[in-house]
Amino acid sequence: MLFSLNPGHTLSGGDVGTRGINGLKEEVLTRQLVDEIDKELRERGHRTNICRVDYAPTLQESLNKQVALCNSVDADLNICIHFNTTVDGYGSEVYTYNGKYLIEADRVLKELNKLGFRNRGIKDQPLALTRRTKAKTIYVEVCFIDSSGDVAILNKYGMNGIAKAIVNGVLGASSNVEIASGKENTDTVWINLDGKTGTICTPSGVNVRENKSTSSRILGTLPNGAKVQLYRKEGEWMHVYYPPHGGYIYSRYIEDVSK
Repeated sequence: MLFSLNPGHTLSGGDVGTRGINGLKEEVLTRQLVDEIDKELRERGHRTNICRVDYAPTLQESLNKQVALCNSVDADLNICIHFNTTVDGYGSEVYTYNGKYLIEADRVLKELNKLGFRNRGIKDQPLALTRRTKAKTIYVEVCFIDSSGDVAILNKYGMNGIAKAIVNGVLGASSNVEIASGKENTDTVWINLDGKTGTICTPSGVNVRENKSTSSRILGTLPNGAKVQLYRKEGEWMHVYYPPHGGYIYSRYIEDVSK
């Protein structure tokens, strides 16, 4: 099969990417990830067409060039790679033409979810790369690089691990993602609780921490009886939605977990 691989944004000019925590730059990350996806697809016997534009004076010119590169071959699928930022956002989402269900998009989201990213679903937006390309396109927003939780997952698996997950999803292959350290981390078991709420159950209230440690910075406090939206349970800690990038509460202080 032939895949067009499009790393989002230019390195300079009128279409540079968004900025995340720890100095992360979207246009750098998209190229790193596409390089790994390219290697992974080629190792599995597939062909690739790299649709990379490093400079354009305007956003429109950048998009025109990217679309032209994608349309220069008869690809079986276009894979566009991006990274997200927004206030209090988590997880992965995939844009398709008119938000149409594509099995490749669904499988990519499920593979990324296995790594720990929230599955935000298949979405529609008037994007040049989904509306003006000849081949069907999945426009993957891998994660939110201003979210400490998402960036932790990104660092845990590395670009090679993320690429394997995306390629497994595209090809419908069995998942066997390697962790960046080369060995599995068994210290923490994650239980997905996304979409559920819990109730704070300690009379004195509870601190919301930046990380999973009682020595971590306190982001704020929640009173007894407060409702909190949950993301997932990570060992003895609960990862919760708390502005701007989420926080952690010791799980014994949350009860009545419900939908």
